[in-house]
Amino acid sequence: TLTEFSFPVAFAVDPMHPGAAERAAAYRDAGFEVLLLASAIPEGATASDTEVALAAAMRRVPEAVALIDTPDGRMQGDRAVLEAAIGAAAGAGQGMLAFPRGLNTAEQMAAREGVPAATLFRLVDGDGQTAAAIVRQLGRAEFAAVQEGAAIVAARTSPDTVTALYSWALGNRNEGVAIAPVSAVLLRLQNEGGDA
Repeated sequence: TLTEFSFPVAFAVDPMHPGAAERAAAYRDAGFEVLLLASAIPEGATASDTEVALAAAMRRVPEAVALIDTPDGRMQGDRAVLEAAIGAAAGAGQGMLAFPRGLNTAEQMAAREGVPAATLFRLVDGDGQTAAAIVRQLGRAEFAAVQEGAAIVAARTSPDTVTALYSWALGNRNEGVAIAPVSAVLLRLQNEGGDA
């Protein structure tokens, strides 16, 4: 079902999962972008731990177009870890996505290093919301996209979330809002200097 979306979505792959390489390849072969979940960064990691962990994770999921933080901020929890993650993303030619946190330092630091980066609008299904509640969250993201020029949301692959995505994408969306690949949004934001 996940590889049958008729609109662009990106799949965050946990590189620690035993089937990570196969999952990433299947998503990519189906025409979807793949993101590398920062779950490979160990709790209490140092900068060098982060570099080693992400290098191994990137070898397992070479299709990834961007590194995405975990909802609990594994990447953003320590400045040295964040700097190492930005360096890893830059070295791999990847972008970076972070969950909203404080002053959104991750996006700012990445941009200074020339790494295409964005702060996610929100995790739309983080508390086990129903499909109807997720559609409302997507509507809010749509409004933010109109106001700000772009909005990237994260969601889990639960049945309610999949139902909500189809309902929203195929429903009465604002005609001025296009669903675009993550890489296109990151590049657009980078070209506009992060102002959109």
